[in-house]
Amino acid sequence: MLAHIQATDICEHCGSEFANHNYVPNSIDVYECPHEIITSQGYGMAYDRSRPDCFSPNRELCSELEIEAHEIEFRNYQRCQAQGVPYKCTNGAWGIGAYWHSHQTTFKLWLPPDPDQMEFDFGS
Repeated sequence: MLAHIQATDICEHCGSEFANHNYVPNSIDVYECPHEIITSQGYGMAYDRSRPDCFSPNRELCSELEIEAHEIEFRNYQRCQAQGVPYKCTNGAWGIGAYWHSHQTTFKLWLPPDPDQMEFDFGS
């Protein structure tokens, strides 16, 4: 069911009013929540598709080479961000450490259930 989204409608993700959200192009009922959500976090080895801004090497357990590789890759990431150029990881050999992944997602308007269409069985 399509619904017109109003500024006072509530986002099903963050619970805020829609006034601070953006419509997804060519859509009338899907919008983008500006609040990032952390989808994964943990501790382990970096991998070749890791983003250096989402990884923090354990300086007590990583070698100097791994720490230096992460620092170089982080500078490359910052340069790409500043220039508006897409970033591609060239070396994910940063050892072991904390990682996290976050992203923005699109959400549909949350509509409360219509009580007239709900079935209740309270027993006899």
